[in-house]
Amino acid sequence: MRPFFMIVMCIASMAFVVTAELAGYPGKDAFRIAYGDKCVRLVRDRDPWFHDCTHDNPLDFASMWHTVPVGDYFNIKNVETGMCLYEGRPATVQNCSDSSGNNLWRFFHGGDYPTDEWKIITKSSDDQKNGAFTCVSYDRTFLFVGHTVTFTCNRDNNNQFFKRIPVAGLPRE
Repeated sequence: MRPFFMIVMCIASMAFVVTAELAGYPGKDAFRIAYGDKCVRLVRDRDPWFHDCTHDNPLDFASMWHTVPVGDYFNIKNVETGMCLYEGRPATVQNCSDSSGNNLWRFFHGGDYPTDEWKIITKSSDDQKNGAFTCVSYDRTFLFVGHTVTFTCNRDNNNQFFKRIPVAGLPRE
């Protein structure tokens, strides 16, 4: 009877630990912003660059993002720093409390877009009312190659389509 009791207690304690780990795991419900085999990852805590994706590393918090609703838009908040993505050339991350609207975004999926790909559009371009939306882009110019930037959305510009890849979670041994 004693070995049975020990086994039951061991299983119960492992279940408790796994539940506690998931509840406190910073990457819970996070996603990676991917363009091909590259993901947006913070370098030096403030610079969002496209680097090789680390889908198999659940502790690479610099490449994990959450959305935080703000009215009809949301902040894109980095898991490692808690700072939000801001539009610009190049884009940056800053404190999320700015009221300029430069840190507010929406995902857009047009009818002819690839099934699992989205454009990430700025609120400030929505406010312009001239139809010239500004999107997150994977920059391929000589100045910022691989940097995250915002440019005018272009229907044929495939470096403005991204996938939101859910973070797999904690590894199991």
